[in-house]
Amino acid sequence: MKKPGTRFAAIIAGAAALLATLGACAADETSTARAPSVARTQHVTVSAREFKLAVRGVRALRTGFVRVTMRNDGRGEHGIELIRLRRKLTTPELLTAFENEDVRGLEALGGTVSVPPGQRWEMTVRLGAGAYALIDFGENGGKANFERGMVQRFRVAGRPQAREAKPRTVGTLAMRDFAFDMRLPQPFNGRGTLAIPNRGRAFHEVSLVRIQPGHTQSEVLRLIKQGAGSPPPWASIHELLGVLGPKRTAYVRVDLAPGRYVALCLIHEPKGRLHADLGMVGTFDVVKAGK
Repeated sequence: MKKPGTRFAAIIAGAAALLATLGACAADETSTARAPSVARTQHVTVSAREFKLAVRGVRALRTGFVRVTMRNDGRGEHGIELIRLRRKLTTPELLTAFENEDVRGLEALGGTVSVPPGQRWEMTVRLGAGAYALIDFGENGGKANFERGMVQRFRVAGRPQAREAKPRTVGTLAMRDFAFDMRLPQPFNGRGTLAIPNRGRAFHEVSLVRIQPGHTQSEVLRLIKQGAGSPPPWASIHELLGVLGPKRTAYVRVDLAPGRYVALCLIHEPKGRLHADLGMVGTFDVVKAGK
């Protein structure tokens, strides 16, 4: 669940089903039944700076959809991963399990490898009752941020208080073993919320590389496998979604500039092959609104 070993300019990520409670109001012979109210999406905000993680909105979370917004209010590298604990762990045990990618003890629910200073990133996920943690796994001064205490643990309790509604989306970028199933608007202006379900049995993530005309996804893959230390002038990095466990869905808000994008899953299989090498790579275009 941490970042994989191969990195492309510090961007490569290394890192169910909707429960509807209809609960109509009771009515007597003379009253009319009212439609159940729709639950509001809960909101958690994360502000990261050197070396403090300020998290709001986690004290009274209940089962349902939760929007997580992270902002990098510092000058260094900050990224976030949302984790569900499968068993009771102390904080040191939690961090050891995170470093060792212990899928028996932890479940990855999405995040982002890096948010540039002064910018923010947003996703919505549905959380059930249980124990969770937000972990900043950026690195500053040669040390991971979570090793400096940038971890926030919290609990989600109870049942939803009203009927739930999925976030409104403009398209879907589904992950499978091992392919992407892209269903985006045509034309796509690069704005809105994308549903990103993991329909496979393995952990997956999505990294985006914007390429200039005349270049291809094969060139991007070749550079990554060569261990390029920084992107060439014709490529730029755009974070989308960090590691997401099987049968989970994240809803990620995007605001992409026009251009051609290569989507890749850059998680390594145990034998060393990238998921992108196995077929998890694809290309889509973003055009200016009105074109």
